[in-house]
Amino acid sequence: MTEPKPRRARSRRRLRRTIEATYEEPETATGSTQVPVIPRKAPTFAFKAVGQYEGLVLYVERWKKHLDNFVETYTTLGVDGLRRQFRDELSSYRAPDDVYKYSAFQAHPDKNRYMDVVCLDDTRVRLTLNVPPCTDYIHANWIKFEGHDKVFIATQAPLDNTIEDFWRMVFQEGCPHIVNLTRVESEGKFMIYTVEVLPEGYSNSNFVKVLHMTSWPDRGLPMSGRHVLRLIRQVSGDKLDNGPIVMHCSAGIG
Repeated sequence: MTEPKPRRARSRRRLRRTIEATYEEPETATGSTQVPVIPRKAPTFAFKAVGQYEGLVLYVERWKKHLDNFVETYTTLGVDGLRRQFRDELSSYRAPDDVYKYSAFQAHPDKNRYMDVVCLDDTRVRLTLNVPPCTDYIHANWIKFEGHDKVFIATQAPLDNTIEDFWRMVFQEGCPHIVNLTRVESEGKFMIYTVEVLPEGYSNSNFVKVLHMTSWPDRGLPMSGRHVLRLIRQVSGDKLDNGPIVMHCSAGIG
């Protein structure tokens, strides 16, 4: 029985052949070779505002300055300074009762997934379709950003008894997208499908694109932002009606 021959380091030879095949040194008029000098240039980064996203670009640039100032201020304060600031200025603060009320939330406990995630009266979405006999309540809130025209609706994942309310809201507000951030067993990272919403008694329907990010962890955030960026590009690249975007996870608070 013959002993097996030792294997050669094929990867090193393959790398050497690749370099020799793809790199050629330029020749000068005298026949000598010289390596071209490529001047290095510092990378530059710039935002490009396109159409309706110009407001978002300005918003990001303005908040970058705020964040830089925030980091500088609280790095200087240190841990002891933060403790003193909380003790002297923040520990006694109480939110105004007339702003942070949630009476509708309390009146419909069967329509809330979690009793510790309230729906504020001041910002909640009020349903008008089929009211009465249906109620105007759904656990959903408007989200608006200063300097940005796009409006969002953050809502909880529908319950068995709120599915009809959910689709009433989507049709009423003319929502072109639903972004679903709930984790499910799926081979892919996204599931994208289009549904037609047509309430009983109406002749005009709405088409809604549903984008389901199946890898979003419950009570957490994705480890990588790559899939989130893909999701943003998918939504912003669609030329659907410019209505509010519905976003929901399980609780409606991300």
